[in-house]
Amino acid sequence: MPLGSYKALALSLLLLAASSPLPARADATTSDSVPSPSDGGDSSGSRPDDRSLQGNVRVPVDRTGGCGGGRSCVPQQGGGAGPEGSASIIVKLDRTSPSGSRLVTQAMNFRPGVKVTSVIERYGLVVVEVPEQAAEKAAEKAFINGLEGVERVEDDDVLSVIPGLPEEAGEQVKDGKGGYVVDESGRRAQKIEGKWLRRRLIQDTPWGIIKVQADQSEMGPSKQDIMICVIDTGYDVNHEDLPGDPPVTGYSPYLEDDVESNEFWNVDGHGHGTHCAGTIGAFNNDLGVVGVIPEMTTDGGFPLFIGKGLTNSGSGSSSGVMRAVEACHNEANRLGRKAVISMSLGGGGYSGTYDDTYKYIYNTGNVLIVAAAGNDGNSAKGYPASYTGVMSVAATDSSDRKASFSQYNDQVEISGPGVGVKSTTPDNGYSTWSGTSMATPHVAGVAALVWSHNSNCTSAQIRAILSATAMYMSGQNSCDEQFGYGMVQAKAAIQLLQQGGCDAGSPNFLLTEDGFTGCKVGPTSAPTQPPTISCDVETSTLTLTLKTDSYGGETGWELKDANDIVKYSASANSYGNQETYIHELDVCAHQCEQYTFTITDTWGDGICCQYGNGSYEIKNGEKLLAGGGEFSSEEIKQFTVVECSNDPDPTQEPTWTPTVSPLTSAPTGASYYLACGSPTGDCQGEVATAAPSETHEVRCCSDTEKTGWIKKDSCDVWGESDLPTCVDDANYAEAVQICADNDARLCTVAELLEGCTKGSGCMHDHDLIWSSDIEVPTLSPTPIPTTAPTSTGPPTQIGAVGETGRVSIDSHGKFVHFRYTYLDPVVVAFVNTRNGNDAVDVRVKDVTSRMCSIFLEEPPAFDGPHPYAESVSYIVMESGRHVLEGGVIV
Repeated sequence: MPLGSYKALALSLLLLAASSPLPARADATTSDSVPSPSDGGDSSGSRPDDRSLQGNVRVPVDRTGGCGGGRSCVPQQGGGAGPEGSASIIVKLDRTSPSGSRLVTQAMNFRPGVKVTSVIERYGLVVVEVPEQAAEKAAEKAFINGLEGVERVEDDDVLSVIPGLPEEAGEQVKDGKGGYVVDESGRRAQKIEGKWLRRRLIQDTPWGIIKVQADQSEMGPSKQDIMICVIDTGYDVNHEDLPGDPPVTGYSPYLEDDVESNEFWNVDGHGHGTHCAGTIGAFNNDLGVVGVIPEMTTDGGFPLFIGKGLTNSGSGSSSGVMRAVEACHNEANRLGRKAVISMSLGGGGYSGTYDDTYKYIYNTGNVLIVAAAGNDGNSAKGYPASYTGVMSVAATDSSDRKASFSQYNDQVEISGPGVGVKSTTPDNGYSTWSGTSMATPHVAGVAALVWSHNSNCTSAQIRAILSATAMYMSGQNSCDEQFGYGMVQAKAAIQLLQQGGCDAGSPNFLLTEDGFTGCKVGPTSAPTQPPTISCDVETSTLTLTLKTDSYGGETGWELKDANDIVKYSASANSYGNQETYIHELDVCAHQCEQYTFTITDTWGDGICCQYGNGSYEIKNGEKLLAGGGEFSSEEIKQFTVVECSNDPDPTQEPTWTPTVSPLTSAPTGASYYLACGSPTGDCQGEVATAAPSETHEVRCCSDTEKTGWIKKDSCDVWGESDLPTCVDDANYAEAVQICADNDARLCTVAELLEGCTKGSGCMHDHDLIWSSDIEVPTLSPTPIPTTAPTSTGPPTQIGAVGETGRVSIDSHGKFVHFRYTYLDPVVVAFVNTRNGNDAVDVRVKDVTSRMCSIFLEEPPAFDGPHPYAESVSYIVMESGRHVLEGGVIV
C-alpha cells in the first residue's frame, strides 16, 4: 500500500472508532472542551510549548476513562501503558494490501471496549487499546490478526530508562528517579525544597570526552546536513549549560494522549534525558561540563531534537518510543537532514514488528540508531538495542575495562564510557551516573560528528567506519561480546572517512534477510596469513615482534616479496593497546631477493613516541633485518634474507616471463600528474601533481574498441569512468589496478586535456583525474653496476640497469608491469613468432617508471588488427650509457 494511504485510512479508522460509544467505566469522568495540542491550546496559560511537526499524525483523544483528571496511566503487564482496565497492542499493517486499513477501520467500529489510540503512519503501525482481561485481550488480538490487511498483532511492551547506577567507588545516594547523584567532590548531594544543591565548580571535561577523542575533533563541512535526536524522558530546556529553544525542538506522544498532563518534551521530571543530552551537547563555557559536540547547535551546526519517548516517571511504551522515533524521522525529512538517534532505554522482549520497523528505518540509509545494551550484567539481550537495525552499546570504565553491569551478547557492537559519567541534570544541576545509558550518547555524538564530515555516506557506511576504527579495550584482541569492536573513536573515524571515503569501513554493514550486528560482519579483526608457502629452496623463519602504542587499532603492516606479492599482512584494527605480538613469518631463502616491509598508522603519528613507546623489529635468527617505530603515516623498510654472492643461485632458472603485479610505489620523491577530465570542465584544463598515496578520481582508456565506451573522432582511444561504478577516491596503485581489471589503462595527460574522454560519465569532466604520466624529480645518476649477470641465457635482471621478459599478446594488447622502478626507462620489443601469413609489427606505448603497454599491429598495407596471438620479447633499461664488466657498453 502506498505510504500516503495509511494516513487517510487510519484517520477514518480513528473517526469511526471515536463515534462509537464505549461502555462507561467505574472511574470515568468527562472533560468538556479539551484544547487540541495541534492547535497549540493551553488551558492553564503557563504550559511550555510542545511544537507540532509536519507529518506527525495528531489523533483525537477519548477522555472517557483516560488518563488525567486525577487518574494515572498505569503500565499494564505485557500490554504497554494504557488506562486502568485496558491494555495496548500494536498492529502492523500489510503494506501490499490495498484495503487493509479500511477493513480494520470497519471492524473496529463494532468492537466494544476497543479503540485506536494512535497511528504511526510512516511505518504502517496502529496502536489499539483493548480490554486488559487476558481472555478478552486474546480474543481481540485474534480477531484483529485475522483481518485482511493485518500482518501481525503484538503486545505493546513497557519500556523504561536504563537507570543510572552508583559509581564503583564513592558514596552515592539514589535520587528517587532511577538514578544516583553525587556532588562534584564525590559527597552526597543535599536536597532542599525539591532541588539538589551542589557545590559549583569551574567547567569539567568528563573523562569520556577525552576517551572517545571528542576533544580532538570538530564538526565537518556537512554539518548542515545532520541532526541528533535524543529519545528519553524529556529535556530541561532552561538549563544553563545546554542549548535552549530554539534551536532545540521536540515532540511528546504522551502530551497528545493527555493534553492536561505535564508530559512536555521540554520538561524532564526524571533527569535521565537531560543527563544523556548533556553528554552529547553541553556547551564549552565556564560552567558544569562539556559534551561530545559542545558547538553542536551554534554556527550553523546540528539541530537537537528531543523525543519524549518516556514519561516523567521514567517509563513508557514501545509505541510511545516509536512515535518519538517517527517524529524525529519526519523532522529530518522536513529539514533534508540525516539523523542519529540516541536511545538509553529498554524493556520487554523481542518483537517481530519492531525488529522489522527498526530494520526498515536503518535501510533508508538516512537514520542511524544507537541504544543501550542494558545494565543487568548478564548475557541477556535487551531491546531495542539487540534489534538488527540498531547499534548496541556496551559500557566501559576509565581503565578500559568492561563495566560490571554492562550486558554482553552477540549483538553488542561498540563501546562507550559508562562508569562515573558527569553530565547535566534538571534545575541547572550536574550529576555523576553510571550505566550503558551513559555510554550510548557518547557513541551517538561521535556518530553525528563523523557523519558531518561527509553527509553523502549512508548510515550503513558510517556504522562500518565507527566499528572499523574503534579502539580495542583491555585484554581485547578481536571483536567480542564484551566490547563489540571496542571504544568508539571520533578522531580515527574522521580520518579514515577523509582518507578512504564512505566505503573506507568496508564491508558495509548492510542488513541481509537474516540481519546481523555485533561481531558477525565487519573489518578484519586479526592478522591475515596465507597458507603455508611453497618454496624451491629452503625457507627462513623471520620473527616480527610488534609492540603497540596506546592506539593499537591504528597499526597495520604487510610484507611483500621481490615480485610485489603480499606474503603476510595485518590490517588496522587488528591489535590491542600497549600489547606485544610475535609473528613467525616463513619466507623463501633466495639469494639477493629483496623483501619490503611496510608498517602504517591510520592516524599518522607512528607508534612511538607520542602515545606510548611502541616499536617493531624483524629478525632472521639473531640478525636484525628491520626495526623502528617513530614515523608518521607509514614506514617502508627493505631487506634481503640471504645476501648476494658471486656464485649463481642454482635454484633461479632464467625466465622470460615478467612478474605482473599492481604498481605500489613511485621513484623516491616522484609524483603523478592529474589532469582535468575535460578542457571545458570546472577545472579548466588544469594539470596538477599528486603523491601516489593520495586519492583521486579514476577514468580509464582503451586502445581497442569497447562497447559503451566513449570515442571522439579526433582521437584513437576509448574512455570510460563507470568501471562498473564511479570511483572518486582511489590511490594511484588502485587506479592502475581498476583499469587493468577492465582490460584498459590510465589515460595520458594529453588524452584527457584534448577531450578524448569527455562525456564518459560520473561527472569526472569536472574533476582532476589520475593520468599515467609521471613527474620524476632530479636525482643523482644511477650507479654503474660492477658485476655482469652470471646466469646463462637471457637474464631476468641486468645488474641495476634493466630487465628482460617475454609475453604472449593477442589483438587486445597487454600491460606489462616492470619488476623494478626506473627513472627514465627505455623499452625495446620485438616479435618472436609469426602465426598465420600476415606480417606483424609491435608497438610500445604509455611507458612509465613501472609499466608499459605492448600492442600488435599489421603494416598499413594489410587489413587491420592482427588476428593471432604472438610471442613478444622485450628489454627494459634505464636511459643512459652503462658500462658492464669487461667493458661492455650498453
